[in-house]
Amino acid sequence: MKNINNQISYVPPEKSKRTLGKIVVVLIVLCAIFTLGFVLQRGNRNTNQRTDVTTKNYTISTSSSTRDNTTQASYNWKYVDNNLKSKKYNLTFKLTTDEVQQCINYLEQVENMSDYELGCSNIKNKSSIEYYRAYWHAVYNKLYTFESPKFDKIVSGFKDIFSKENFSSKDKMLFLMTFVQNITYKRPGDYLDIIPGKVVISKRYGDCDTKSMLLYVLFEKFGIDCVMFWSYQYSHAMLGVNTSASGYSK
Repeated sequence: MKNINNQISYVPPEKSKRTLGKIVVVLIVLCAIFTLGFVLQRGNRNTNQRTDVTTKNYTISTSSSTRDNTTQASYNWKYVDNNLKSKKYNLTFKLTTDEVQQCINYLEQVENMSDYELGCSNIKNKSSIEYYRAYWHAVYNKLYTFESPKFDKIVSGFKDIFSKENFSSKDKMLFLMTFVQNITYKRPGDYLDIIPGKVVISKRYGDCDTKSMLLYVLFEKFGIDCVMFWSYQYSHAMLGVNTSASGYSK
Protein backbone atom coordinates (compact mmCIF):
# COMPACT_ATOMS: atom_id res chain seq x y z
CA MET A 1 0.00 0.00 0.00
CA LYS A 2 1.40 3.37 -1.04
CA ASN A 3 2.24 5.71 1.86
CA ILE A 4 0.31 8.98 1.25
CA ASN A 5 2.73 10.89 3.50
CA ASN A 6 5.40 10.56 0.82
CA GLN A 7 3.19 12.62 -1.53
CA ILE A 8 2.70 15.59 0.84
CA SER A 9 5.27 18.37 1.02
CA TYR A 10 5.52 20.49 4.13
CA VAL A 11 5.95 24.22 3.66
CA PRO A 12 6.99 26.45 6.59
CA PRO A 13 4.47 29.17 7.50
CA GLU A 14 6.54 32.13 6.26
CA LYS A 15 7.37 30.41 3.01
CA SER A 16 3.73 29.45 2.63
CA LYS A 17 2.70 33.12 2.83
CA ARG A 18 5.29 34.09 0.27
CA THR A 19 4.21 31.28 -2.02
CA LEU A 20 0.56 32.25 -1.63
CA GLY A 21 1.48 35.83 -2.47
CA LYS A 22 3.25 34.69 -5.62
CA ILE A 23 0.21 32.63 -6.61
CA VAL A 24 -2.12 35.60 -6.06
CA VAL A 25 0.15 37.86 -8.11
CA VAL A 26 0.29 35.30 -10.91
CA LEU A 27 -3.52 34.95 -10.88
CA ILE A 28 -3.97 38.74 -11.01
CA VAL A 29 -1.57 38.99 -13.95
CA LEU A 30 -3.32 36.14 -15.75
CA CYS A 31 -6.72 37.76 -15.12
CA ALA A 32 -5.43 41.08 -16.46
CA ILE A 33 -4.05 39.40 -19.59
CA PHE A 34 -7.31 37.49 -20.12
CA THR A 35 -9.42 40.63 -19.63
CA LEU A 36 -7.26 42.66 -22.01
CA GLY A 37 -7.45 39.91 -24.61
CA PHE A 38 -11.23 39.70 -24.22
CA VAL A 39 -11.65 43.46 -24.63
CA LEU A 40 -9.41 43.55 -27.69
CA GLN A 41 -11.18 40.56 -29.21
CA ARG A 42 -14.59 42.09 -28.53
CA GLY A 43 -13.47 45.39 -29.97
CA ASN A 44 -12.24 43.69 -33.11
CA ARG A 45 -15.46 41.72 -33.37
CA ASN A 46 -17.56 44.87 -33.04
CA THR A 47 -15.40 46.62 -35.59
CA ASN A 48 -15.75 43.74 -38.01
CA GLN A 49 -19.49 43.49 -37.48
CA ARG A 50 -20.19 47.21 -37.63
CA THR A 51 -21.32 48.31 -41.05
CA ASP A 52 -22.12 51.78 -42.24
CA VAL A 53 -25.77 52.53 -42.93
CA THR A 54 -26.30 52.21 -46.67
CA THR A 55 -28.31 54.75 -48.64
CA LYS A 56 -30.88 53.69 -51.20
CA ASN A 57 -32.12 56.08 -53.88
CA TYR A 58 -35.42 55.46 -55.63
CA THR A 59 -37.67 57.45 -57.93
CA ILE A 60 -41.38 56.90 -58.54
CA SER A 61 -42.73 58.58 -61.66
CA THR A 62 -46.39 58.72 -62.64
CA SER A 63 -45.68 59.59 -66.26
CA SER A 64 -43.44 58.03 -68.89
CA SER A 65 -43.60 61.08 -71.13
CA THR A 66 -40.83 63.66 -71.02
CA ARG A 67 -43.20 66.30 -72.38
CA ASP A 68 -45.46 66.30 -69.32
CA ASN A 69 -44.92 69.04 -66.80
CA THR A 70 -43.90 67.43 -63.53
CA THR A 71 -43.51 68.45 -59.93
CA GLN A 72 -40.90 66.72 -57.79
CA ALA A 73 -41.04 65.89 -54.10
CA SER A 74 -38.23 64.14 -52.26
CA TYR A 75 -38.34 62.32 -48.93
CA ASN A 76 -35.43 61.15 -46.78
CA TRP A 77 -35.73 58.85 -43.79
CA LYS A 78 -34.05 55.91 -42.10
CA TYR A 79 -35.87 52.59 -42.05
CA VAL A 80 -35.07 49.59 -39.82
CA ASP A 81 -36.44 46.42 -41.38
CA ASN A 82 -37.76 43.28 -39.70
CA ASN A 83 -34.19 41.89 -39.49
CA LEU A 84 -32.99 45.05 -37.68
CA LYS A 85 -31.02 46.19 -40.71
CA SER A 86 -30.93 49.95 -41.02
CA LYS A 87 -30.94 51.81 -44.32
CA LYS A 88 -31.43 55.39 -45.40
CA TYR A 89 -33.93 55.92 -48.17
CA ASN A 90 -34.08 58.83 -50.58
CA LEU A 91 -37.42 58.58 -52.37
CA THR A 92 -38.33 61.08 -55.08
CA PHE A 93 -41.79 61.35 -56.61
CA LYS A 94 -42.29 62.82 -60.05
CA LEU A 95 -45.95 63.73 -60.37
CA THR A 96 -47.52 65.46 -63.35
CA THR A 97 -48.85 68.89 -62.51
CA ASP A 98 -52.10 68.04 -64.33
CA GLU A 99 -52.97 65.11 -62.08
CA VAL A 100 -52.17 67.11 -58.93
CA GLN A 101 -54.40 69.93 -60.18
CA GLN A 102 -57.17 67.42 -60.94
CA CYS A 103 -57.09 66.33 -57.29
CA ILE A 104 -57.31 69.95 -56.12
CA ASN A 105 -60.23 70.61 -58.49
CA TYR A 106 -62.11 67.55 -57.24
CA LEU A 107 -61.57 68.60 -53.63
CA GLU A 108 -63.21 71.95 -54.46
CA GLN A 109 -66.16 70.06 -55.91
CA VAL A 110 -66.57 68.06 -52.71
CA GLU A 111 -66.35 71.24 -50.64
CA ASN A 112 -69.28 72.70 -52.59
CA MET A 113 -71.48 69.59 -52.40
CA SER A 114 -74.80 69.89 -50.64
CA ASP A 115 -75.93 67.70 -47.77
CA TYR A 116 -78.20 65.93 -50.23
CA GLU A 117 -75.24 65.09 -52.51
CA LEU A 118 -73.29 63.86 -49.48
CA GLY A 119 -76.22 61.75 -48.28
CA CYS A 120 -76.78 63.41 -44.91
CA SER A 121 -79.72 65.74 -45.63
CA ASN A 122 -82.06 63.55 -43.56
CA ILE A 123 -80.24 64.55 -40.35
CA LYS A 124 -81.91 67.73 -39.12
CA ASN A 125 -79.55 68.61 -36.29
CA LYS A 126 -76.45 69.91 -38.11
CA SER A 127 -74.43 70.13 -34.90
CA SER A 128 -75.03 66.53 -33.78
CA ILE A 129 -72.47 63.75 -33.75
CA GLU A 130 -74.67 61.76 -36.15
CA TYR A 131 -74.50 64.56 -38.72
CA TYR A 132 -70.71 64.94 -38.47
CA ARG A 133 -70.25 61.19 -38.68
CA ALA A 134 -72.36 60.94 -41.83
CA TYR A 135 -70.82 64.07 -43.36
CA TRP A 136 -67.19 63.03 -42.89
CA HIS A 137 -67.87 59.44 -43.85
CA ALA A 138 -69.17 60.76 -47.18
CA VAL A 139 -66.21 63.13 -47.67
CA TYR A 140 -63.61 60.44 -46.93
CA ASN A 141 -65.43 57.93 -49.11
CA LYS A 142 -65.60 60.31 -52.08
CA LEU A 143 -61.92 61.22 -51.81
CA TYR A 144 -60.95 57.55 -51.59
CA THR A 145 -63.16 56.55 -54.52
CA PHE A 146 -61.72 59.36 -56.64
CA GLU A 147 -58.07 58.83 -55.73
CA SER A 148 -57.69 55.09 -55.44
CA PRO A 149 -57.54 54.38 -59.22
CA LYS A 150 -55.05 57.22 -59.65
CA PHE A 151 -52.53 55.56 -57.32
CA ASP A 152 -51.79 52.57 -59.57
CA LYS A 153 -48.47 53.93 -60.86
CA ILE A 154 -47.39 55.00 -57.38
CA VAL A 155 -48.23 51.56 -56.04
CA SER A 156 -46.32 49.99 -58.94
CA GLY A 157 -43.30 52.10 -57.97
CA PHE A 158 -43.50 50.88 -54.38
CA LYS A 159 -43.77 47.28 -55.62
CA ASP A 160 -40.51 47.71 -57.55
CA ILE A 161 -38.82 48.96 -54.38
CA PHE A 162 -40.17 46.06 -52.32
CA SER A 163 -38.98 43.57 -54.92
CA LYS A 164 -35.47 45.02 -55.07
CA GLU A 165 -35.25 45.18 -51.26
CA ASN A 166 -36.74 41.68 -50.89
CA PHE A 167 -39.17 42.95 -48.24
CA SER A 168 -41.42 40.63 -46.28
CA SER A 169 -45.13 41.38 -45.92
CA LYS A 170 -44.47 43.02 -42.57
CA ASP A 171 -41.64 45.14 -43.98
CA LYS A 172 -43.90 46.35 -46.79
CA MET A 173 -46.47 47.54 -44.28
CA LEU A 174 -43.90 49.18 -42.01
CA PHE A 175 -42.11 50.82 -44.93
CA LEU A 176 -45.33 52.48 -46.12
CA MET A 177 -46.18 53.48 -42.57
CA THR A 178 -42.77 55.08 -41.85
CA PHE A 179 -42.90 56.88 -45.20
CA VAL A 180 -46.21 58.54 -44.29
CA GLN A 181 -45.12 59.17 -40.70
CA ASN A 182 -42.12 61.13 -41.95
CA ILE A 183 -44.31 63.53 -43.89
CA THR A 184 -44.36 66.88 -42.10
CA TYR A 185 -47.42 67.45 -39.93
CA LYS A 186 -49.19 70.62 -41.03
CA ARG A 187 -52.87 71.45 -41.31
CA PRO A 188 -53.99 72.38 -44.85
CA GLY A 189 -56.28 75.07 -43.50
CA ASP A 190 -58.82 75.12 -46.33
CA TYR A 191 -62.59 74.70 -45.96
CA LEU A 192 -62.48 70.95 -45.26
CA ASP A 193 -58.97 71.12 -43.74
CA ILE A 194 -57.95 68.09 -45.79
CA ILE A 195 -56.10 67.54 -49.07
CA PRO A 196 -55.98 64.49 -51.36
CA GLY A 197 -53.10 62.02 -51.16
CA LYS A 198 -51.28 63.08 -54.31
CA VAL A 199 -51.41 66.68 -53.16
CA VAL A 200 -49.94 65.54 -49.82
CA ILE A 201 -47.05 63.86 -51.62
CA SER A 202 -46.52 66.90 -53.83
CA LYS A 203 -46.66 69.48 -51.04
CA ARG A 204 -44.88 67.20 -48.50
CA TYR A 205 -47.20 67.97 -45.61
CA GLY A 206 -50.55 66.96 -44.14
CA ASP A 207 -52.45 66.60 -40.88
CA CYS A 208 -54.00 63.60 -39.11
CA ASP A 209 -56.89 62.71 -41.40
CA THR A 210 -54.98 63.77 -44.53
CA LYS A 211 -52.07 61.44 -43.77
CA SER A 212 -54.42 58.71 -42.54
CA MET A 213 -56.31 58.85 -45.84
CA LEU A 214 -53.06 58.63 -47.82
CA LEU A 215 -51.94 55.58 -45.86
CA TYR A 216 -55.42 54.08 -46.13
CA VAL A 217 -55.25 54.27 -49.94
CA LEU A 218 -51.77 52.71 -50.00
CA PHE A 219 -52.69 49.94 -47.57
CA GLU A 220 -55.88 49.07 -49.45
CA LYS A 221 -53.91 48.91 -52.69
CA PHE A 222 -51.58 46.36 -51.14
CA GLY A 223 -54.42 44.33 -49.66
CA ILE A 224 -53.64 45.34 -46.07
CA ASP A 225 -56.81 45.23 -43.99
CA CYS A 226 -57.22 48.61 -42.32
CA VAL A 227 -59.85 51.03 -41.07
CA MET A 228 -59.90 54.77 -40.48
CA PHE A 229 -60.91 56.08 -37.07
CA TRP A 230 -62.31 59.57 -36.63
CA SER A 231 -63.04 61.21 -33.27
CA TYR A 232 -65.67 63.92 -32.96
CA GLN A 233 -64.67 64.68 -29.37
CA TYR A 234 -60.95 65.12 -30.06
CA SER A 235 -61.20 66.28 -33.70
CA HIS A 236 -58.62 63.66 -34.54
CA ALA A 237 -58.19 60.83 -37.03
CA MET A 238 -55.94 57.79 -37.13
CA LEU A 239 -55.55 54.49 -38.93
CA GLY A 240 -56.15 51.02 -37.49
CA VAL A 241 -54.54 47.91 -39.01
CA ASN A 242 -55.73 44.34 -38.66
CA THR A 243 -52.74 42.42 -37.31
CA SER A 244 -52.29 39.16 -35.42
CA ALA A 245 -51.52 40.46 -31.95
CA SER A 246 -52.80 39.99 -28.41
CA GLY A 247 -54.55 42.62 -26.29
CA TYR A 248 -57.55 44.88 -26.71
CA SER A 249 -58.79 45.56 -30.20
CA LYS A 250 -61.60 47.44 -31.95
